[in-house]
Amino acid sequence: MNRFAGAVATYAEQRITPLLASATKSHLVRAVCWVEAAAYAGDGFTVSDRRVPCLVGTSRLSRKSAG
Repeated sequence: MNRFAGAVATYAEQRITPLLASATKSHLVRAVCWVEAAAYAGDGFTVSDRRVPCLVGTSRLSRKSAG
């Protein structure tokens, strides 16, 4: 029984861990983009200050969506 439980645990870890890590990274990237966008939406930033994070954020999300 212990050998079977170990095999099931190993299989589950190998299948679930990559999916969980990928989902976590995706949510983290989205959160960072939202925080950057909110920070640059405040007063005191120029148009060019706002443009760079927007381009970086969209390129991050498009790479994540493609992969």
